[in-house]
Amino acid sequence: MVTHSRARTIVAVVVILAAGAFAYSTGLSGPLIYDDTAIWGNPTIRSLWPLWKTLRAPPGSTFASRPLVNLSFAINYAITGNDVRGYHVTNIAIHLLAALVLFGLLRRVFRLPRLVDRWGSSAEAIALGTTLLWEVHPLLSEVVTYTSTRTEGLMGLFFLVAFYCFVRGFESLHASRWRAACVGACVLGMGCKEVMATAPILIYLFDALLVCGTFAGPWRQRRKFYTALALTLPIVPILVWTQADFAAKTGQGFQLMTPWTYALTQCGMIVHYLRLAVWPNGLVVDYWDWPIAQSVRDVWPQAALIVGLLLVTAWALLGRRPWAFLGAWFFVILAPTSSFIPLRLEIGAERRMYLPLISVVMVVVLGAVRLAMACKTRLVRDGFVLILAGMVAVLALATRWRNVDYSTAVLIWSDTVAKRPNNARAEGMLAEALLAAGRLRDSRAAYERAVQLKPWDGNYQNMLGNLLTGEGKTDDAISHLERAVMLAPKEPAFHTSLGYALARKGDTEAAMRQFRSALRLDPKQVDALVYIADILAARGDTAEALLHLHTAMQLAPNDAEIRARYERLKGMQQ
Repeated sequence: MVTHSRARTIVAVVVILAAGAFAYSTGLSGPLIYDDTAIWGNPTIRSLWPLWKTLRAPPGSTFASRPLVNLSFAINYAITGNDVRGYHVTNIAIHLLAALVLFGLLRRVFRLPRLVDRWGSSAEAIALGTTLLWEVHPLLSEVVTYTSTRTEGLMGLFFLVAFYCFVRGFESLHASRWRAACVGACVLGMGCKEVMATAPILIYLFDALLVCGTFAGPWRQRRKFYTALALTLPIVPILVWTQADFAAKTGQGFQLMTPWTYALTQCGMIVHYLRLAVWPNGLVVDYWDWPIAQSVRDVWPQAALIVGLLLVTAWALLGRRPWAFLGAWFFVILAPTSSFIPLRLEIGAERRMYLPLISVVMVVVLGAVRLAMACKTRLVRDGFVLILAGMVAVLALATRWRNVDYSTAVLIWSDTVAKRPNNARAEGMLAEALLAAGRLRDSRAAYERAVQLKPWDGNYQNMLGNLLTGEGKTDDAISHLERAVMLAPKEPAFHTSLGYALARKGDTEAAMRQFRSALRLDPKQVDALVYIADILAARGDTAEALLHLHTAMQLAPNDAEIRARYERLKGMQQ
């Protein structure tokens, strides 16, 4: 016989699953975009065996140093191949599982001895309200709908599982097993994303603030457990140094930012996250153009707010107040990406709020529950429930609408450009998407805007030049391609592009110089080898042309067009 309590739990689980499925069902057919190319261009996900190869993504890729995420995509590929819907379904399933774990975790947290007197009677309502608002919040849509950000979702799942196992240990006769599972979840999370390294810190703070009531208590009572947790921390630096190019992720290369400049800039970024948590209007997939703060004067209101929140959190921590954990959760999880370590490619990203958003939502829910508990009439309390339900419905609808932006590459980058008009990278991605859709004129206009926004970037000069070459506007193309070579003289692809445009114009001598420059920089430039072979064949130097095509075939053995050229030229020679 199902008890009343068990029945309520089952209903809550059904509601959580239904709300999440409703919110994200519009995101099943969106294409792979931007960083998602790390999936299609990743040879290590093409097979599940040998396992050690599957766990090792190509260095410098999105999944390098994140072996379990790479494995998850390999499993996806084994089941659905190139069908993108399978990847989206997996992301949604991970998010729904995380929501269920969060619900189970919060039910138990608010029944702990230090919280039960004040919140115990509302534990189920707090857990359900927080979970639903967090689960359907559109700020999380990037994690769920943008396929490659599974790194955040999978890490978040293991993060919550670790906390769940830790809390379950306090009410179980097999506490040691649950704590061993907590350590295991930390290990798995470390294999998904580096932010997992904050979990042991927060587990200790949770124990000190909500269980023991002292900072020394957790170590005295559970020394072996915390020693085991501490031993998981080296996993992250080992994975980063052995499987990824650390310099590609960090450093001062992003617009010459120092740690101080990055920290100042993050003040504005974090306040922006908080605004989106309260009012999720203006979500974008790329913050490349976010203004860099050069001094405190540039961000003093935001800096004052962040410093104020940090001081309040520190004051509450020193006083060992349980609610201090909400502030610690927010700031500690954001610290690896949003403090002072410059990340070379991203100033900000909405996916960084995946776990920190929980504390923001919980502040709202706890405030609402406190007001409801203070009310004497049932009518007013029911009104709070209806307001909460309305908020969940509105956020779920907003998430459904946001997912529509991801339905095509053109839509998501058009949306980004509309909201961040100074974002050169977004313009470049929009141009690429428009080109793939056959909208050449619109693509050229987008490339031109990217060049205007960032004229010192050879990539945009090169892409615009290639497009103009394809349209037969070789003089304009050469102007941009020469600019690209001047800006990045050691980029072999730029020399190849310029050589091709020169060849199209008929200046084969200049074209050959560019192709040979490309090969000096990178002997594996297949296009340069093929173009040289074409010029040599046109001059009647068939033997040398065949040598270049033979080298190109060895570098690209699956390229049928190169093989056909070789066979045709060889037949003409005979």
